[in-house]
Amino acid sequence: MRGLTAQVVGVRLGPREHHRAAALVVRAKPCRLFLLLGGVAGAAGGPAVRRSFTDVIHRTIDLPPLAVAIIDTPEFQRLRGVTQLGVSSHVFPCAVHDRFQHSLGVAHLASSWTRHFQTTQPELAINEQDVLCVTLAGLIHDLGHGPLSHFWEHDFVPAVRKQRRSQVVAVGGRSEVPADEASFHHEPVSVRMFERLLSCNGIDVWPWLSDADLDFV
Repeated sequence: MRGLTAQVVGVRLGPREHHRAAALVVRAKPCRLFLLLGGVAGAAGGPAVRRSFTDVIHRTIDLPPLAVAIIDTPEFQRLRGVTQLGVSSHVFPCAVHDRFQHSLGVAHLASSWTRHFQTTQPELAINEQDVLCVTLAGLIHDLGHGPLSHFWEHDFVPAVRKQRRSQVVAVGGRSEVPADEASFHHEPVSVRMFERLLSCNGIDVWPWLSDADLDFV
């Protein structure tokens, strides 16, 4: 159990923390396990710390404190229930990837490539804030995805809006949804979700990022 809790949390735990984590594992439901163990790492009321995630592709994903604070929010955790490949799992049972896994991987690759350019192209003057900004951008880029990802975005929402508009017009009313707004795009929703995430969870980015950095992200 000690090895399990240390692996899942991704930080070094002392004897007391191991005991507390083990107790939480016994009582926790699987879908709440990450959040409960995240609290042991200090995300619940305490300062965020760097955390390492074990990944089947990238082996180890190491993320900075601000990224960890973002991950430990309900807004980001909901991505565990958003499938990466839409309805593909109904045909290919193993296609069960989710946006949570995807976002961690994108953050890792964004950080790795930025550091690569930082080393190989010093004339770009890439600093640590730049690396953090690009890492966070990769982490949150899919926050606005709805259920079933692109199926929701490109098929379900447009179909529902089109049907609703037709029904309103059929009874002699005026459509509330203009024809050119019948589509749904997750990118602007991701921006609004990120703003909500910071505000509702009391995450202070100013120790790490300026207003200009936040706009860049």
